[in-house]
Amino acid sequence: MCDEGGERIAERNAERSIEAAAEAVRRLIAAHGRAVIVIDGSLSDDFFAAFVAQRGIDWTQVIVFLAGEYLGAGAEAEESLRRRVTDNLLRRMPIVEFHAPRGEAANPAAVVANYAARVDSLPPELAILGSFAARLPQGEDPATVAIVEVDVKRAVAVTSARLRRVAQVFRFDEAGL
Repeated sequence: MCDEGGERIAERNAERSIEAAAEAVRRLIAAHGRAVIVIDGSLSDDFFAAFVAQRGIDWTQVIVFLAGEYLGAGAEAEESLRRRVTDNLLRRMPIVEFHAPRGEAANPAAVVANYAARVDSLPPELAILGSFAARLPQGEDPATVAIVEVDVKRAVAVTSARLRRVAQVFRFDEAGL
């Protein structure tokens, strides 16, 4: 029974956190006419379902950057974080812009440079992170985007140092949706 109660509390907390993240998106749109966010493709299907169900977000004013992509992963690959965000968010909501590093590109250094330039030209104001971002190496790397190790895979990712500079950060893990 304790476990059930604990799960219900975690679920309620996750729901409140999703509502708070949605409210932050609405506030950014109201204040700036748009919301520029970083989203982690490792977030659960349940998270995405709950997030897109939030009312009052003008998704046509939301610009999304992907937190990272595994090197070698094409947009349709099973492990692709782009595919997860496309399936769970982009196909459901009329997002105005979506930016993601191309994991399958032949020149990862060029991908890093191009993605960093794009992130720097439109700095995200909000980050919604899951297990992928939680596994990014911690450090004070001045780079915006880098090739990093995530578990045993390499990925092109927005650096943890850059994510710490985002004004609002919401973190979700498997226990909390």
